[in-house]
Amino acid sequence: MNNPIGMRIPPHFGKEGIEYTAKWAKENGIEVLDLPILDESVKNILSSYQIGIGSIDGKGCVGNTDILSEDEGKRWNAVLSLKEQFEQVSALGGSVIFMCLVPENSLLPKKRSLEIWKETFPEVVGLAEKNNLYIALEGWPGPAPAYPTLGTTPEVLRYMFNEVPSKHFGVNYDPSHLVRLGIDYLRFLDEFGEKVLYCHGKDTALLA
Repeated sequence: MNNPIGMRIPPHFGKEGIEYTAKWAKENGIEVLDLPILDESVKNILSSYQIGIGSIDGKGCVGNTDILSEDEGKRWNAVLSLKEQFEQVSALGGSVIFMCLVPENSLLPKKRSLEIWKETFPEVVGLAEKNNLYIALEGWPGPAPAYPTLGTTPEVLRYMFNEVPSKHFGVNYDPSHLVRLGIDYLRFLDEFGEKVLYCHGKDTALLA
């Protein structure tokens, strides 16, 4: 099975634009780009350089997100926004939606964040299923001191996957975040290997 090597777009590349980035990727053996957005223009540029579509950031779901707002109106507006994005991404040939679920209020207790998540996320996963997309949760724990991102530890993932048992809902496997949190990244694969929908890799150092 072919597993192409890709990359996320660093800020300094992003400032130069998608065509500059796609050209650099092609010249340096990068086969896939993870994207902040996917529209017709971006797809055409990637195609012209024979670069594949990697994960696409979920609209409003990378960082502090209204999906996890205590304001019900904000939550459902966020769901509607994702519905539009999912339909567009599906039509353009994307498949993986990348999400990093940090509550709007990063100091919100995790128990409350999960209560809010349970109210809206089944609808989001249903939209992914309808559009044949796959939601991959990012394992970055979020800002100190609360480290509030949902879906970064085995305990929380067990709860989430039990509540929403869909093959269209899984994780982005990035061992660096697991190492940082003191989680055995190989044992994690033993339990959640079937839920891995995408992978990131980077050097990791623990400084005493």
